[in-house]
Amino acid sequence: MNGLKTKHYTPTKIVAIIIGAALIICFRFLPAPAPITPTGMAVLGIFLGCVVLWSFVDVLWPSFLGILVFGFGGVAFSVYPNSILSASIYEATNRALGNYFITDLICMLLITYVLKESGLIRRLTLWFLTRKISSKSPWSFTVMLFLASFITCLFLENIATVMIFWAITEEIFAEMKMTPDDRWARMVTVWLAFVTAIVSVSTPIGHGFPLLFMTVFNSLTHIEINWIRYMAVAVPVALVICVGMVAYMRLFVKPDMTKLENADFSVISKMRAEIGKMKKQEKAILAIVIIMIILWLLPSIFSLTSPGTSIAAWMNALKATTPLLMVIVYLSVVRIEGKPLLNVRDAMGNTDFSIIFFSASVMLIASSLGESTTGIVAWLNGALSPIVANVGAFGLCAIVCIISIILTNITSNVTVGILMMSVSIPIASSAGLDPFIVALCVCLGSCSSYCLPTALTQIAICCSRPFGGQKYVFRWGLGATVISIIATVLLVYALGGAFRF
Repeated sequence: MNGLKTKHYTPTKIVAIIIGAALIICFRFLPAPAPITPTGMAVLGIFLGCVVLWSFVDVLWPSFLGILVFGFGGVAFSVYPNSILSASIYEATNRALGNYFITDLICMLLITYVLKESGLIRRLTLWFLTRKISSKSPWSFTVMLFLASFITCLFLENIATVMIFWAITEEIFAEMKMTPDDRWARMVTVWLAFVTAIVSVSTPIGHGFPLLFMTVFNSLTHIEINWIRYMAVAVPVALVICVGMVAYMRLFVKPDMTKLENADFSVISKMRAEIGKMKKQEKAILAIVIIMIILWLLPSIFSLTSPGTSIAAWMNALKATTPLLMVIVYLSVVRIEGKPLLNVRDAMGNTDFSIIFFSASVMLIASSLGESTTGIVAWLNGALSPIVANVGAFGLCAIVCIISIILTNITSNVTVGILMMSVSIPIASSAGLDPFIVALCVCLGSCSSYCLPTALTQIAICCSRPFGGQKYVFRWGLGATVISIIATVLLVYALGGAFRF
């Protein structure tokens, strides 16, 4: 224990480590309520123990621990008895790091790095802020700022988006001589974190969470989610939530706009002018990214316009992985002015890849919850089916939304999303409900993470920023949570039923 008493392990973390270890080691020895099997209890123990460690200690080493215990403890062969591998630890690592989602995530991180370093995102943001409508009033400027972040985050990873926008806005704060005491500056900082949180799950283009959820959905239902249908529901819901956030700011936060009213907006124009014309490198990167997005969407388009044809089957075989790998090769091979568009070694050295191992561990452990060898889904069906029968389809969606949103503000959105997906999808399917609608409730609900540092990475970062702060994140996060609950409950069921393709 003395080894744990360092400045890196607070008393809270030490307690969390003890609880997490106890759950991982001891939970399997508890009596299993039928039809949960001893294997199911072991999986639950690993899952719950890792959730505690992920939420209160760290996301990296507990991820390795989860894979280790799942494999070396023999759990993998108990969950997957038909495995042909020679060792349980091989089964665990294969299902964790061998999942195609991990390849997709690595490629997305590399492409995000290129977009950020090339200056394309900064150029797009300053273009929005130099439109005539932006200078009409302080609220016009504020709305255009959030619109720029909304559109950018539709195509770019959320952490990269919010960090870029924080850097730009802090330059603006400095030019306008604003300090953390200026409520508008603090409000913008906090609400940028909120906007990017919900937008990040509204589209699978460039975002790991929706792809992760789609992967779990496919493993539970053996159904491929149509990207266009997904976005046709999720993007409008996210937009309504963001509009609600702006209304909340204006009605309840009521920041002092005096400095903004007297601001010289030519400062923003000067910042844009300093960038200069779009360089050859930017044009080449932008062109290939647009082609990648088109290739991502074509399978969904062909499945709607030409279902069952050979071209539709061929396009569907591309998946998301093929265009991603093509783009990485293109960016690495093409050289402009003697330099590659993507230097993979530099990108690797400047990218945080902890999310890779975190996602791998989550995929391994959480997906095993739905296996028949654990008995967990059968137990949940028996316990919750009477409730579902009484509340109906809309009631189930509302319950799933509310529980997901509440839980995600306490612990990691990934763990909440995987858990709620594993629980609710089988129940919805057995009750004859459209599992896609329930899955969307989970996806949007589990990323409505605003209140606490444990909720989402950018929320934790925002709490420690000079223009952020835990007090404001929590206070305004409660308002954002209420808005998300109302919008998600009312809109997902209606839109999901309207877009059936």
